[in-house]
Amino acid sequence: MLQELSGWVSEELETYVSASTLPKTELTELKNIKNTCINHFKELYNNLPRQAIHRDFHGANIIFNDNEIVGYIDFDLTQLNARLFDVCYLGTGALASIFQEEAKRDRWSIFFKQVIKGYDEVTILTFEEKQMIKPMMIAIDLIMIAFFVQGGYKELADTNTRMINWIENTWSGELGAV
Repeated sequence: MLQELSGWVSEELETYVSASTLPKTELTELKNIKNTCINHFKELYNNLPRQAIHRDFHGANIIFNDNEIVGYIDFDLTQLNARLFDVCYLGTGALASIFQEEAKRDRWSIFFKQVIKGYDEVTILTFEEKQMIKPMMIAIDLIMIAFFVQGGYKELADTNTRMINWIENTWSGELGAV
């Protein structure tokens, strides 16, 4: 993931920032957050517990029956990576689906805190994992911006830029220290 962030993701972000019509302040904030995130990753990422992860873990890939999870689909991106990735990907995916609706966006933190709490009850998160929740979400959104830029989805890249800036400005340490 470090190579990905420092490689093609950074290259696509440079292309995106130079061509974006978003306000300069939002783009400057994105670049600063990206640099901080990558530096934080270099310090802690390699210490995170690893396991097989889904890597595309969002609501559309979860099978429900009578409000019970009964399975998962779409395993083509499965890999060995930080186990924290999937829970953070679920969180950023949920945020992306409601981000344009301010009232729902404001309730997302409550939802995601409960997801983390539930995950922590089943698979106890290490201190390092708790410290990496915010940087992991930002890293995932950086990857998503780069992916959307490659695919020509400027509006989705813009939304993810705003999501990163929102997460950076609203995420409290309390949520990261479940």
